[in-house]
Amino acid sequence: MTAPEPQCAPRDRSLRCSPSLAAPAAARPRRDTGCPADAQRPPLHQDGGTLRPMTALPRCYVASPFGFTEAGRSYYESVLLPELSVIVRPVDPWALTTAAEIESARVVGQTREKALEIGRRNAVAIRGSDLLVACLDGQEPDSGTVAELGYAAALGKPCFGLRSDLRQAGEAGVALNLQVETFVVDSGGEMVTSLAALIRAIRRADVSASGG
Repeated sequence: MTAPEPQCAPRDRSLRCSPSLAAPAAARPRRDTGCPADAQRPPLHQDGGTLRPMTALPRCYVASPFGFTEAGRSYYESVLLPELSVIVRPVDPWALTTAAEIESARVVGQTREKALEIGRRNAVAIRGSDLLVACLDGQEPDSGTVAELGYAAALGKPCFGLRSDLRQAGEAGVALNLQVETFVVDSGGEMVTSLAALIRAIRRADVSASGG
């Protein structure tokens, strides 16, 4: 008898990210969520108008605070993920947890336990990725994003920092806190100031897919 196909929990993205945009499914960037069912179905990316398997693309954990605000969600869904999907297989932490899970935990008084579970899910997703992109805008970059970057760098994964913010946020000579920029550079990644520069930097790094 054939084993049933693994199922993932439905993804209500209203809590941590925006609802899916009203675009055809084939036009949306395919994100890796760590679901076994996703692993069995090779995702696709668009190459010159043709949908091709993404199995050779490296898995890239996208660390950002964009799911917290309406403007951030719009940029994340409509700009950042589609652009990254051309050269990597985005691992989207905002898709790993549902609003229903959060609400259920609140009702039974297990909010802290659920928060720690979410953090552990994100850590597993980072360990399963080949590289990490961290979005570091803000007078002080988001603490969770910086923590994820540091964790990935400690694991030896190339980390790329995107900071388009014009404000100085660190010591003289660096774009933000010197320790954060050091982790990025010493991991084999780069600090960049635009999405276009980020794409070029990832291409130059030529990170290989682990096949995980």
